[in-house]
Formats: sequence, structure tokens, C-alpha cells
Amino acid sequence: MKIDDISNLSKIAIIVIGYNRLECTGKLLNSLNEAFYPVEEVPLVISIDKSGNKALYDYVKDFYWKYGEKYVFIREERLGLQRHIFECGNLSIHFKAVILLEDDVIVAPDYYNYFISAVNRYGEYNQVACISAYSNYLNGYVGLPFFPMVNHDVFAIQEVSSTGECFTSRMWNEFINWKTVHTPFDFTPLDMPEKIKRWKEAWTKYYNAYMVLEDKYCVYPCFSTITNTGAAGVHSVHSETVVQTVLMTGRRKWDMPKFDDLVKYDIYTNNICLYKTLGYKQNELCLDMYGHNPNYLGKRYVLTTKRLPYKIIKGFELSYRPHELNIEYNNPGDDVRLYDTSIKTVKNGGRFNNELINYYLYGFNVKSLPYFSICKILEILKQKCKKKLQS
Repeated sequence: MKIDDISNLSKIAIIVIGYNRLECTGKLLNSLNEAFYPVEEVPLVISIDKSGNKALYDYVKDFYWKYGEKYVFIREERLGLQRHIFECGNLSIHFKAVILLEDDVIVAPDYYNYFISAVNRYGEYNQVACISAYSNYLNGYVGLPFFPMVNHDVFAIQEVSSTGECFTSRMWNEFINWKTVHTPFDFTPLDMPEKIKRWKEAWTKYYNAYMVLEDKYCVYPCFSTITNTGAAGVHSVHSETVVQTVLMTGRRKWDMPKFDDLVKYDIYTNNICLYKTLGYKQNELCLDMYGHNPNYLGKRYVLTTKRLPYKIIKGFELSYRPHELNIEYNNPGDDVRLYDTSIKTVKNGGRFNNELINYYLYGFNVKSLPYFSICKILEILKQKCKKKLQS
């Protein structure tokens, strides 16, 4: 059966994206073969970028897929990760949806069941631009824990997933059409974390900009059915344990409400329910629970963990988790402050709130901090040396 066969339009395809890592690709493909599939036909596409690794080429060609048609693409020219992702996303035109899996992940037994449930539930919602099966309890922009407010099995963030992401043809085509119109694109004035703006190779930079400007979200699970193994690759010279997450190994009947009932977070990982809780409109209040939102839009009121030289309207203590519960429950204190930036004050108490360390890094063994710091410095130096050699 050819990939453009009309029967594929009713199926959710798996697309494995690789380059030159035979061992990683083997782990992923084996985990796929061991997973549970509640449908009869599951198309598998394996796309390998040009690397000259004949052993990898032969392996994927010979790999036996138990559950349906297998399509193998060995790219004849080097695409690079960003272009490779785009080429694979474009394959969504042939299927009901595509699941993109880079070769540094493995899946849990129930991952495909999760995707079926999520695509059937949210595939037609215009505000949903992506579905992820990966959930890592980390705000990577600031290196601090993130725990979503849980009222169902899924929640939404205004950030695209780059690990175990799924797109319907509608989702992907809307993004590609947007990117075509907005290329080249000036990220400078965009209201999103500075760290994203500095990315040079990541395809997610464009997708995140698209989601922010078009007010769209990605649906994530509270229980991850995909984990990143943290293997060394294009963006890292060695393994990255920070991207590894708790993997749900059992089966589940997924509780997925209407999109309007989902807990939602913005690109800065702030729960947008706080606008209603505090009684301000979105264009009036800047949410900054992690202290890294620079208030690009110049909103008058700011809810932040930073210490700012403005009038304090109200303060909250950080003693509940997730941290937005302290505002929801009106927990008085001084760890999070609501400011009126139209009224300046003389003193601000310093830029950083030291109590945040105790709150976010609870249980961390401080004796290991010097060794950890040295390892991180060496890691950064290795990455810089690698980039210099490549250039």
C-alpha cells in the first residue's frame, strides 16, 4: 500500500525521526512494538536523515513492524533537524494525524490509546494546535519545578511539545500557512521568554510564536506515556537527565473534558485562571509567577515573585502547591506580590526573593551543590567548544 492510499486518511500514523543513532532508534522501535494498539491498522513511517550510517539504514529497512504498513524514507540529502521535522509534519496530509517521535524517546504501553483519545476529543478544536503524550514537571526556561493544577487527566499550555507530539492535518497545515506568510519573522517584540527568542536551530521557536500570536494551545497529559531518554545528539554533547520524566506504565481510561474546561497555562507557564481570580482583564495584568516575564506589553498591574519598586496592592505566601493555589486560596504573605506599576516607591527589597529557593528546591541536598555546579560549568564549556569546532 502506498503512503497516499485513501485508507490512510482514517488512521493515526507513527513517524520515527532519526539521523545516526542506531542504538537509540532500536530502543524506540522496540518500545513501539511492545505497546498496546486498540485498532487493527497502525501505519509506521521511519524517516532517517542522511548520515551515511549504513548499519542504521539496514536496520530500519529490515525492522519488522507487527501492526500494519511500514514506510521507510532514507533521505538523499542532509536536511538538518528543523527541516527534517517540517518534512515529516507535512506527511500529515496522508493521515488522520501523525505522531512525531525523535529517536531519543521511548513510549509506554498505553501511549497510542492516549493519542487516539486525545485526537478524537480535541482534534477539531480550533484553539488546539498540538497534542503531546509527554509531560515533564519542569519549567525549562527558569530551571524550576512545574506542577500543573490537576482536575482532569490533561491540561493545556501555550507551548508546543517537541517530545512525542501529534498533529492532525488541520493543525499542521494551519501552522505551515501561518509560517509561509510570516517568514522572515521578527521575534524581538513578541511577548514570549527571551530564551526562546535566542534559539537558532529549534523548529519549536516558530511554532511557539504561532501559538502565542494566534492564541492556541497544546494539550498535555498529567501522566506521561512518553519519556525522553536524554541521549546525546544535535543539541547536547552528552546525556541530559533533566528531560527524563516519570513514565506511566499501566493502562488508563483517559478523562478528557471539553477544551473550555481544561486548566490552561500561558507561554510563561502561568495559570490563566489568575486573571479571573484577581479580577483583572488580560490586557491589564502581567502574570509572572516564575519571575521571568519582563512585561513586554507594559501592563499596569504585575503579579510576580520579583521585588519591584512599585506600590504593593496585595501579597501571598508560598505554602501550597501548585503555586497558583496560594492566589486561588487567598493565602496572605509576602512571597508573591501584586504591584501597581503606575505608583513608584523608593525601596523594593532587592530583585530576588530568597524564600523561592526553599519553596521550589525543597528536598535538594545542598551538600551536592558545589559538585553539581562544577559539572554544569564543564557541560557549558563543552557545548561552546563543540559549537566553535562546528563553525
